[in-house]
Amino acid sequence: EMHAFLYALNLNDRDFLSASYLGDLVVTAYSEYSRNRRLGHFVGQTGDVEKALSKMKMIAEGYYNAKSIHLKNKELKVSLDFAETVYSILFRKKGPKSAFREMEASLN
Repeated sequence: EMHAFLYALNLNDRDFLSASYLGDLVVTAYSEYSRNRRLGHFVGQTGDVEKALSKMKMIAEGYYNAKSIHLKNKELKVSLDFAETVYSILFRKKGPKSAFREMEASLN
């Protein structure tokens, strides 16, 4: 999904599997120090994005990037099931569990 979106942006000369891109993705996914992971954890716990944002002491860029990707993809029209699910949780107040269940069902 990430590769298809970045490819649609005509960033073909970049190696998305390089250490800088892949390293950032791995840290976001696994490190307890990742701001984006922490925000996701708080949203998952509370189901309330505003509450989760208020618990954050630093900015989680992924929150703003989710909206940017959604808006840019209106033009690009890339299939972004995961990104759109995250957007629906963060900006359309969809419950995390139900949003991911719906996404999973739509993929089967």
